[in-house]
Amino acid sequence: TAPHGIITLGDVATVTKTTKSPYQQAAFFNGSRAVVLSVVMQPEQSVINYTKRLDQALSDIQKNLSQEIELNIVSKQSIEVEKAVYGVSLNVLQTLFIVLAVVMVFLGLRMGLIVGAIVPCVMLATLAVMGLFEMQLERMSLATLVIALGLLVDNGIVVAEQFKRRYEEHQDKYHALAEVGKELALPLLSSTATTVIVFIPLMMAEHGAGEFTRNISLVVLISLAISWLFAMTVTPTMCYFFVSKKPVQTTSVTRVFKKLETQYRTLLTLALNHKKWVILGALALFFVGVKLISSTPKQFFPSSERHQLLAYINTSAGSSTLVTEAAMTELTEALNDDGTFPYVNHVMGYVGFGGPRFIFSLAPLDPANNVGFLLIDLTSREAVEETLVQLRKVAKLVIPDVQFRVSGMFTGPSDPTVLQVQYKGPDYAQVFNGSQQVIKIFEAYPDMIHIWSNWFNLSTRANISVNKILAEQAGISEVQVLTTISQFLNGTVVSVSRQDDDNVPVVLRGAEHLDVVALKAETIISPLSGEPIPLEQLITVSYETGFPVIEKEDGIPTVTIEGRNLKYSPEDLAPMVQKQITELNAHLPEGYSIEFDGIIADSKKGKAALAANFPLAFCIIVLILISQFGGFRRPIVILLTIPLVVFGAGSGLQLMGGEFGFIVILGLLALAGIIINNAIVLIDRADIERKNTGVSFREALVEAASVRMRPILITSITTIVGLLPLIMGNDVLFFSMAVAIAFGLGIGTPLTLFVIPVLYEILTSKEKVFHRDASNSIEINEQPLTSSGEENI
Repeated sequence: TAPHGIITLGDVATVTKTTKSPYQQAAFFNGSRAVVLSVVMQPEQSVINYTKRLDQALSDIQKNLSQEIELNIVSKQSIEVEKAVYGVSLNVLQTLFIVLAVVMVFLGLRMGLIVGAIVPCVMLATLAVMGLFEMQLERMSLATLVIALGLLVDNGIVVAEQFKRRYEEHQDKYHALAEVGKELALPLLSSTATTVIVFIPLMMAEHGAGEFTRNISLVVLISLAISWLFAMTVTPTMCYFFVSKKPVQTTSVTRVFKKLETQYRTLLTLALNHKKWVILGALALFFVGVKLISSTPKQFFPSSERHQLLAYINTSAGSSTLVTEAAMTELTEALNDDGTFPYVNHVMGYVGFGGPRFIFSLAPLDPANNVGFLLIDLTSREAVEETLVQLRKVAKLVIPDVQFRVSGMFTGPSDPTVLQVQYKGPDYAQVFNGSQQVIKIFEAYPDMIHIWSNWFNLSTRANISVNKILAEQAGISEVQVLTTISQFLNGTVVSVSRQDDDNVPVVLRGAEHLDVVALKAETIISPLSGEPIPLEQLITVSYETGFPVIEKEDGIPTVTIEGRNLKYSPEDLAPMVQKQITELNAHLPEGYSIEFDGIIADSKKGKAALAANFPLAFCIIVLILISQFGGFRRPIVILLTIPLVVFGAGSGLQLMGGEFGFIVILGLLALAGIIINNAIVLIDRADIERKNTGVSFREALVEAASVRMRPILITSITTIVGLLPLIMGNDVLFFSMAVAIAFGLGIGTPLTLFVIPVLYEILTSKEKVFHRDASNSIEINEQPLTSSGEENI
């Protein structure tokens, strides 16, 4: 007590109930303090059904909370899954009806229904097999069904066309059925197998991108295998029962194909008479196609269609979380201004860490006091680019001294818009100083933004050392000195306040606890003299500049420098930077290196993982072709036709504004499989014509090509039209791949109809006819090239 009454604690100290300061981590929703709960379901659950139950549970919980507490959804994965899966599902249905309509237009109503009937059957059987092997029905597998739908009718069209042709040759249905089975079972099995095997590199790729897209190869394998089975069983059976004996009425489509076949015979004969020019023209188109693809903008994986932004805040290294919070508060207040940012739904902010992982491909930030992360939810995908540009401008005004980066969401393993370079070496100072050279290289390029390194900036640190001799002379131990310093800086727990079920510590701390001058003035009572001794007499405070963060990779100090270019993608920018990086590497001491990381390294590893299994796939395809044709010449013809798709794919990507990346490579694999398929059925038919007719080599070849022209064109057109939903819908993930396949087929198919016969004649015209007929018997005879025995090259 005092002469005037009781002195309370509030008279001599400021008492506040608050969180630990400075805190280590905190979360904010629209600028208000928040607690974030991350809910992860069991893998066997359906995210859409699970979320419905979770929403109901949250609604029940909200009813029991006070009005001051709100439950808000920050990011709901089920919404994105539902949009993606249902969007692709709609594409599947659209493609299904388009394919059926196209087939009926080209083949007529009756034959079109026969061929088209197997498509939904194959799809349902594919889904059943996927369920049997517990494969998830997700965006990749559904999109593969869209791509595969055009392929699914290939075998059926060839079988139906051949049955119709045989039946019209005055054979009865049974003989037509038997002939079709003998002639087509093995060739179609080979063509189906080769198409599937083309995807082996993807199936076996040991890389994150391969894992991300592996379901594509598995769905192709399942659907095409089932397609062949149905085409060889269901389609002939339906033809047997439903193809009418009445002569088919000539339609406009039939007349068009008749005229086309006549013109094709003429043009093919001309091409066979000028084989050298055809080959030179094909080679020229191939090299032009390579040039077109090489000049196409590169992007390993496309951006995401999620309407969310990712913003990163880095205050100066060594800053407290309070400084980071202040910067985040400034930016959040700006984002909450509807006049400046009308498309912002809400802003979720994290200080000191990056929050929980809410999407597989996005790794959270490493915890640090000077880092902050904002997840900005927008009203629509269309608002992303406009908000990005506006936010970059506003951030320069409201937090000019803070390092700020913002980007849209992305698919794939890493951000496809960021170029990363790593500087490695044993010495910290050398590595840090060397990284500044890389930063200068980045800064020299126009339109370069968001340049930073993960070692941040150098910071000044206070080192306190105890003068043990002076302390011992005063009877004070080193532990006492260190304890006093700790209590001054962090405070002392003097009591505990019990509030409900919680024990809240009561901390006594001076107002100047971060002032070094005040620290030096703090005293310790000497047990020998009983006099207070200032810490200034017992400690020495020194300052040094050092590295607040030291990152290592495989135990080696590594600085990662990154930047984003508004004009070029990392894949296009990397070759420009490579020359300067190479020059720096040439002058580095032993043990130091500079190399690309991030999307460039991921792209390189992903392509290498694919390429590692290409020899295996190639050898299997060659063995299948050799076993079918009994020699090397026909397989060589087939394999030489694969490059014909390059010109079409390159032209399509350039005309439609597509980007070349990992997904497009998968499209090129699909193209290779389709072209091989077409080549097999055409060459097999040529062998049959040479055996079963007494005409010249040239006449047999032209007849075989004419017979196969119609089904090849129909299947190609069907596949192209089936891809229109992905192209017209501008699907973020599959647009470029669909464009590459559609244009590759649109241009590559007509080319193959001329190049395959030309190559076939060049490689097989002078051989003794060695072929395999439908019953696998072998016949060898001599056959003139033309009816007059003349060869025109």
